[in-house]
Amino acid sequence: MTLLDIGGGFPGQNDFKLTFEEIAADINKALEEFFPPSCGVSVIAEPGRYYVTSAVTLAANVIAKKVIMEELSSFNGDQLTVTRTTSCRTDCGTANRTMMYYLNDGVYGSISMLLNDPVQSIVSPYPHRKPKPDEPVYPCVIWGPTCDSVDVVVKNTFLPELQVGDWLLIDNMGAYTHCISTTFNGFKKTPIYYVMSRDTMHWIQLSFTHSLIKSC
Repeated sequence: MTLLDIGGGFPGQNDFKLTFEEIAADINKALEEFFPPSCGVSVIAEPGRYYVTSAVTLAANVIAKKVIMEELSSFNGDQLTVTRTTSCRTDCGTANRTMMYYLNDGVYGSISMLLNDPVQSIVSPYPHRKPKPDEPVYPCVIWGPTCDSVDVVVKNTFLPELQVGDWLLIDNMGAYTHCISTTFNGFKKTPIYYVMSRDTMHWIQLSFTHSLIKSC
């Protein structure tokens, strides 16, 4: 045996339950014990997720909205259980209504890691606009566009009231998302747009110019 591939799965977001450093410490300890340098085995890894997870932010559009004038009790993915109420809670705005938001992307599209890689997946949508300090938030369920009962992006979260046409952003969408998305129910895959800051573009242009000068 001359080559050991320890695989991948290294987290690429800072709020994961284990840090990359903690995982690396355990791996290095095991390698030192079972595959020390003297054994002559080369070690490789597949850190793709670690490098690209945070490189992509998904922008999903609210394409439909439903308001349920009852308080959300539980949602298990197939059935919504509600309890009628006429009272309002003060800690999270008015809770006598539950918002159902439907996005133009879901678990059969770019958010497919919720089905294929749920252990590593943390999905926390947030509005593209900054909410006002006194703006109330409401319990809501966020769905994908396919009308399938499995197409649930978030089962229970609190957001300020959104309107059709508003955008929700989801960070850390660079790994196991778009690459395994489908066109289930005829929905197209989400297009990818590359964005960089003006400073980054400036340094890339300088680097390119420097390479041209150096090659002359």
